[in-house]
Amino acid sequence: MEVAYSQEVTPDPGANAELAQANAELARLAATDGLTGVANRRFFQEALAVETARARRYGGHPSLIMFDIDHFKAINDRHGHHAGDRVLVEVVRRVRDHLRASDYLARWGGEEFMILVTDCDQGTAMNLAERFRLLIAATPLDEISPVTASFGAATYDPAESDEDWLRRVDGALYAAKAAGRNRICLGDRRVP
Repeated sequence: MEVAYSQEVTPDPGANAELAQANAELARLAATDGLTGVANRRFFQEALAVETARARRYGGHPSLIMFDIDHFKAINDRHGHHAGDRVLVEVVRRVRDHLRASDYLARWGGEEFMILVTDCDQGTAMNLAERFRLLIAATPLDEISPVTASFGAATYDPAESDEDWLRRVDGALYAAKAAGRNRICLGDRRVP
């Protein structure tokens, strides 16, 4: 049995605009950390792949800076998770306000964050990490004081994979924590 349509369906422009807006919001939510408003880990990894491909093709020296809020569990235990959330939001604000539009800041997990700094050599990455370390420690956060962070930094080496680069900056962060926290360590380049 055939069904005959007597009227042609005309798309509703308002419905299309609403659908486009809803899709844009879903895309934003899929790429953003809900608490801090910065990129999430998945989006960051995609951006990292794009930037390393660009560096391989055109040259350049992107750097990674990874940081972790020192003794964050103690902040949550002493002041509650709401206070811990305020610390995360404020730390992100302080760092984000000092990045360029071409840089990426993401919540890597828990109280760990990752920054991809485009066109940034090793010395500049270390100076930038030091600026962030001082910004975080400089101003007390309400009754929660002191808040400090440990940093690792590593400049891109085209001979290594993205995973190796991430492991290198992660190792530098853990070296900073092992050396007493509230400091920066450099991730040494791979030795072939």
